[in-house]
Amino acid sequence: MKSKRVSRRSGGAASVGRSLARTLDFECIRSASLPHNEVVRNFRKVEKYYLQELKGNAELALETRRRVAEHLLDQAILHGCAQRVCNSRLKAAARLGFTTIEREAHFRLLYARGALARGHERIARKTSTEMVGKLERSLTRRKNLLAKKCLMQFQEFLRHLELQS
Repeated sequence: MKSKRVSRRSGGAASVGRSLARTLDFECIRSASLPHNEVVRNFRKVEKYYLQELKGNAELALETRRRVAEHLLDQAILHGCAQRVCNSRLKAAARLGFTTIEREAHFRLLYARGALARGHERIARKTSTEMVGKLERSLTRRKNLLAKKCLMQFQEFLRHLELQS
């Protein structure tokens, strides 16, 4: 891992957050040329390092776990892992919770598209249909242009699935 030791005293949480983001970006760039198991190992090292840095700050530790889980889901999809691996990664990210419904929609759409690419149309349809319901319920409580755009993306994806059938 190519990151300097980050002091919790010198810049606080924002500094650690920026450092984590840079490190995760670096690992994403490297991941294209590495086998999936090595990518997972690298992301777990990053997670362990930053969790040690954030001792005593449960909120930032949870956010660190979330970010790593989301990146691991991305990498499982991008590396063409089996559907069961992608499903496991999605469940792990969901257990940690998503920061916003729009962020959840982003990852569930990637998952649905990955499932379809692997020949799992039923999983893609189920994931998309569930997310459409969540987004519609969310939009009845508050107006949010990004959530509306996410809803439109899922609806378009479902139309694509209908045309394929």
